[in-house]
Amino acid sequence: MELEDLRAGLCREELRLTEAFKEYMLISSALAEYGHENNVPVSDRAAEEERLKNSLKATDAYLRPYMEEFLTTLYALSWAFRSEILDDLED
Repeated sequence: MELEDLRAGLCREELRLTEAFKEYMLISSALAEYGHENNVPVSDRAAEEERLKNSLKATDAYLRPYMEEFLTTLYALSWAFRSEILDDLED
């Protein structure tokens, strides 16, 4: 495989990750709105830990540390986004 093919592959996968990230954040937004409208907490650390554990089980051992960092960063971004949405809804 040529260098340009490899770079094109990375670009293609980054676009897929971008679409997946946008969808994840849309769902996170809907979760925040649901919690606000129904007066229920939207944070569930136990469920998050379970999802992380399951994702790590499905990941090859040599990639697990990177997957763990990727997902914990994603969770933190999602929490920050939901917090902003909730702040906006309460104003």
